[in-house]
Amino acid sequence: NNNNNNNDNASTNTAIAHFWNRHSEILRRADKLKSDILDISPQETLSLSSEYSTATEEYRNALRDAGTKDREDGGGRLLGHAYTRYLADLMGGQVLGTPTRLALGLEIDGSPRQYSFTFPVDRKKYVEDLYHDLNEAGRLMDDDEVRLEDAVVEARAAFGHNVKVYSEEPFVLDSVIGVKNIISGWLMPKLRL
Repeated sequence: NNNNNNNDNASTNTAIAHFWNRHSEILRRADKLKSDILDISPQETLSLSSEYSTATEEYRNALRDAGTKDREDGGGRLLGHAYTRYLADLMGGQVLGTPTRLALGLEIDGSPRQYSFTFPVDRKKYVEDLYHDLNEAGRLMDDDEVRLEDAVVEARAAFGHNVKVYSEEPFVLDSVIGVKNIISGWLMPKLRL
């Protein structure tokens, strides 16, 4: 997961280090994402040279560029990505776990793992702490309005990349199939009673 690596490499940046050192153990998704991909496509070979969709490759490049620029100028662009990606998974993403499992017909317990988090406190408190630490990281850049604006611009770009990634597949057909699977996955156990 490119975001994990860039955050590790940028951890010498005070603002990014403030955030990532507090949350990296919980937010790391690479291993969980790999397991999810293998649940869906066991024949998939995952490597650094794997082929990615156009939107995914653009997102990966944006993460790399943000990390490179942050290391060069001490900025906090990766915080914009963290804000967009991790808060989305923590807030709405967890709601998507069951429908995703049903839509994909996954019978594997705990899948998809991408939306599964182990919190040191209850979920609400953890999200509040994460949001507080993002704001504190922003305050660490407060003396430089350009860095703050760069992080905001990057958050907007990250949101755009996420929209592209989630909308590049044949959305209508997949949605119809997914809804059918969700309904049958929810209804079938009820009919067995």
